[in-house]
Amino acid sequence: MTQPPAGALARTSARLLVPTLFFAAFAAALAAPGRAADAAARCQKATAAVLSKCVASVGDAEAACFRKTGAACAASDGKLAKALAQLEAKLSNKCADAAAVAAAGYEPLLPAELAERFQRACTREVDAIAERVLGGPDAPRLDGASPDDAKCLLRAQELSADALAKAIESAGRCAGRRCETSDLDRTDAALEKVADRTATKLGKVCDDLAGLVGLDAPALASEAIGRAADAAAAPCDPLDPGSCLFPFPNDYFTVADLGSPTGRRLDFAVEAMPKNGAGTPVDPSRWNEVDGFSVGPVLLLHQPTVDLGTSQAPPITDLARSLEPDA
Repeated sequence: MTQPPAGALARTSARLLVPTLFFAAFAAALAAPGRAADAAARCQKATAAVLSKCVASVGDAEAACFRKTGAACAASDGKLAKALAQLEAKLSNKCADAAAVAAAGYEPLLPAELAERFQRACTREVDAIAERVLGGPDAPRLDGASPDDAKCLLRAQELSADALAKAIESAGRCAGRRCETSDLDRTDAALEKVADRTATKLGKVCDDLAGLVGLDAPALASEAIGRAADAAAAPCDPLDPGSCLFPFPNDYFTVADLGSPTGRRLDFAVEAMPKNGAGTPVDPSRWNEVDGFSVGPVLLLHQPTVDLGTSQAPPITDLARSLEPDA
């Protein structure tokens, strides 16, 4: 069950994935006044800025590398390292303490953990775009491709990463203040412009993009923009502040995976996992190999403010009551 994050208005866009899916990461409503709010705003804006710049830089470097050699190569390693180092330095400066990181919507991460999370997100999302467009790290679609097809594929990879970067940048403009309907309308409009411009640019270099990658230009642009939700995700779903992994099971704890049969894959953050008495979290790596949740588990949610008597919810002693029409 994918839900809009806290502080976001539940709205939909006719053409693109809902911008509110990732607004909490950059545009959580700030209740604290004065210096605390300023620190949170700086941290929010920094997350948008550094992730956007990193995705654009790594996407350009990877496309340039493929363009020169037809495969992944060490020439991009220096640019990748520089982009990740810049990300870490900027976040360390703007998200300097745990309070600012939490107020920006990324509790329970610490400043260093926030940088690591965004570094992983930057490389993961660019790699996912390359897999969609080029066919994976070894770029099988470039093997034997005509010059025109190769030009199309490389440009599509570059433009898709750029579209994702611009989507993240657009969402970040709402950071540091309460997002009203007009703010979300402007973001909807900005994302549509990004999609339209990306599709137009692709149309100039690609005669049959759908035949090459399985998506036409507008669909590829929309898919790239939609990845912003995965890139900006916090480790905990803000719907249930009392328990990090609740509601559970929940598609919030998945990421897009083009190689998966379902198109998704579990992505539990180690920071979100239960800890033992020594404070060591459970290792989620084996769960994160799975392509989704089982259909069997009951949805779990911890909401202490709910009054089950007032709501007349069926009691555990009368489960059949849950099947009645007015339940």
